Amino acid sequence: MTEKEKVCSLLDAFGISWERADHPPMHSVTDMLGSGLTERGCVARNLFLRDAKGRSHYLVVVKWDKAVDMRHLRGLLNSTRLSFASEARMMRYLGVHPGSVSPFGILNDASCAVRVYIDRELTLAPAIGVHPNDNTSTLYLAPEALLRVIREHGNPLEIIDL
Repeated sequence: MTEKEKVCSLLDAFGISWERADHPPMHSVTDMLGSGLTERGCVARNLFLRDAKGRSHYLVVVKWDKAVDMRHLRGLLNSTRLSFASEARMMRYLGVHPGSVSPFGILNDASCAVRVYIDRELTLAPAIGVHPNDNTSTLYLAPEALLRVIREHGNPLEIIDL
């Protein structure tokens, strides 16, 4: 079973309604522009970050076009200097490669070590668009449904105002 199929099966098992848009690989927000994906829902951008010593890992989820001030974010997370995590760390904690980072990556985080922070603006949208751990599809689902999956998995989750 592919990562995409695993995520879709889990959503079905939870009784969560979702829609899927298949598309060519989207490695970044820039790739999405002109694709029509942002018209179907509030597409998320995912930042997989680590602290200065690499002891804490954070998945920050924001609206695709929102600028993130890293100093302000560092204060909200009560962290030391933040930097983007390496591909090796992405694979270790989320089981995905760059371009496929998604809130669903936490499903591969058996130790629930990654702290998830979602910008409040996304929680107010009628639907959020996120990759199902595969950048050739975007799933659209209600914000509450995404929050439920994260909570049920057990990763620390906080809604923040960026």
